[in-house]
Amino acid sequence: METNKIKIINLTPHSVRILDSDNNVVREYKSEGVIRLSEKRSKITEIDGIALFQKTFGTTDLPEPQPNTYYIVSSLVAQMFPNRKDLLIPDQIVRDKDGRIIGCRSFSIFGGHQ
Repeated sequence: METNKIKIINLTPHSVRILDSDNNVVREYKSEGVIRLSEKRSKITEIDGIALFQKTFGTTDLPEPQPNTYYIVSSLVAQMFPNRKDLLIPDQIVRDKDGRIIGCRSFSIFGGHQ
């Protein structure tokens, strides 16, 4: 009998590494494509001689939800689709001594979870 295996697809431009408490890599999800939002800027005024724009984000070619499948995406993408319970963002980010991100310890979602 086959179990319902969970599939995690990384749609960010870089590998996502899950680290244990000793910073050992316990899982790595290589990029399988990149999801980005469209962006529009409209100048609305100037403040002290500096342009002030209103920025809005539009749609993207986000895959449709699939059974037992999660997608790792950027925080911005996940925030734009709070009703999607299958969009994961890296959480508990771990940095090296120079401040570079080396991995994370968990994932988070935006919105409620069922």
